[in-house]
Amino acid sequence: MATPEKIPACPVLAENARLNLETEEVAAQTSSHLRVIFAVATLSPSSGLSRNVLRIARRCQQLGAQVVVLVARVRGDRPTGLAMEVLPVRSWTNHGFNAKFAHCVQVWQKQKGFDCVVSSTPMQGLDVYYAGNPCFVAGTQHKNGWYTHTPRFRQYHEQESTVFKKGASTDILLIAHDQQKWFEQYYGTEAHRFHCLPPGMDSSRLTPCFDDPKLRIKTRKVLNFGEGVFVILMMGSSFHTKGVDRGIHAIASLDRPQRKRTKMVVVGAGDVNRYQRLAWRLGVRNQIHFAGPQQQVAAYYAAADLLLHPARRENTGGVLIEALFCGLPVLASEACGYAHHIDKARAGLICPLPFQQSQLNQRLVEMMSHSALKSWRQNAIAYTKSQDLCSLVDRSADIIMMRAQLNRKAGL
Repeated sequence: MATPEKIPACPVLAENARLNLETEEVAAQTSSHLRVIFAVATLSPSSGLSRNVLRIARRCQQLGAQVVVLVARVRGDRPTGLAMEVLPVRSWTNHGFNAKFAHCVQVWQKQKGFDCVVSSTPMQGLDVYYAGNPCFVAGTQHKNGWYTHTPRFRQYHEQESTVFKKGASTDILLIAHDQQKWFEQYYGTEAHRFHCLPPGMDSSRLTPCFDDPKLRIKTRKVLNFGEGVFVILMMGSSFHTKGVDRGIHAIASLDRPQRKRTKMVVVGAGDVNRYQRLAWRLGVRNQIHFAGPQQQVAAYYAAADLLLHPARRENTGGVLIEALFCGLPVLASEACGYAHHIDKARAGLICPLPFQQSQLNQRLVEMMSHSALKSWRQNAIAYTKSQDLCSLVDRSADIIMMRAQLNRKAGL
């Protein structure tokens, strides 16, 4: 992979600049008195949603707000620099866990009194919802009719409805713009409540990739991969959702000479044993390397020749944006909310829906042998220089601070 250039400053539209200026003025005058809750059910360093919400919370704190993060579970090291309360939430089921977390947040808010409540979990009483997941109801339409009578469906539907129903007042931070039509269709959500945000690429995750031109060689040496090896990277936890099994099947479909010179590295947390057994059954055990969850991901981007992301569900897919900044060609499924950026950048190929394994296999062979690899790399880096792919955090903080100020003025 060609050594990418330094991450350029993202171009921010004039409207963004105006919002930033207004927010700074509000902060200077009043935000020392503004109090904002950020409620995140589970904090995990491997979750892009968790990382983004924490970055937004820190930005609001920089603007002068008093910020408290409410969580039920913390995986990995506890984040520093933010006030945090761990709520006593226990449940045998995910939907029960979310319901109890929502209840605890509401009780805590009533006891403490804050100007603005922000959450990535839909719940009653939210001022701002960070829509990190796709429309739940739309995603269940292919399921059997009995599913709509299950406690899981009823609970998730009720929570989603409290945020998106017509007449609600919650501001919605939308990162997957294509989801707006589904929320409007199923809930009648008013268009003015949606705030469509650009991606929020975190340059700090990739800094070593740009500061050390020898990082590719060093990482391949550690992994025991020579320069003649074609390295395919898969990045993300929840292996089934991300399509790790699809990736393994694609590697197994390569002809023998091509397969022997190919390695797939999987970075993230998941049921490693299950997927190792699949690789064994398909005869590609030696081609698949599970690196586990990693805080320092830049080295893996630097070592790779291709990012593979055939996800089954992916509200956005921040790894696609990270790959663009690293000049890494991408092969992804259309299920990724950010897949259109790959098309616009002309930096790889997209497998359309409905997904077909044979099509993924064919496109992987095409990309591995394609003379366009170099131009895809160049196109990826050029695209990051011409698009706003970074301002999600600032834009979100602007909206939250203004909502908190409006609530304070209204005496809410």
